[in-house]
This record gives sequence, structure tokens and C-alpha cells, in this order.
Amino acid sequence: MGFFKYFGSDEEVLARALELAAAITVKSLAAIRVRKLTSNVLEGLKWREAYLPSQRATAALTTAGEGQERVSAFRNGAEVGRPDR
Repeated sequence: MGFFKYFGSDEEVLARALELAAAITVKSLAAIRVRKLTSNVLEGLKWREAYLPSQRATAALTTAGEGQERVSAFRNGAEVGRPDR
């Protein structure tokens, strides 16, 4: 595990990696892609410069296809299936 040995034993690193993987997999693929894209685009900007473009990208997730369905389900207390699963 090379570099990660600085952070703990192989077992500790693997346990933390599995926790992170579990946290990521509950997110929709669209949300992960938008987050990665905005991270790349906004890299190096100050917080105040990055805030509004980041908010626009987040808002765009709620206005198309799956996003609208998920927002509606959340408001109604229902669960919605995900096409990326």
C-alpha cells in the first residue's frame, strides 16, 4: 500500500478505504460526475470565486431527469430507484 503506510497499518487503511467507498457508492453516478467535473474546473479558485459556479452545477442536478424524480420522491418521503445501479 506504499504511500498509505504513513497513515496506519494495512488493516487500518483498508478499513478506512472501505468506509469511504461505502459513502461514495450511496451517491448517484450523476452527482459523482458533477462533483468531479466541478472540482476540476474550480481547482485553484478562492472559495468566493468557486461558490456560485458550484451552486449552479448542484442546482442543475435537480432539474434534469433523475434529479427531478429524486427531489419529488424526497419531498413525498418515498424512495426512488436509480438507473445507475
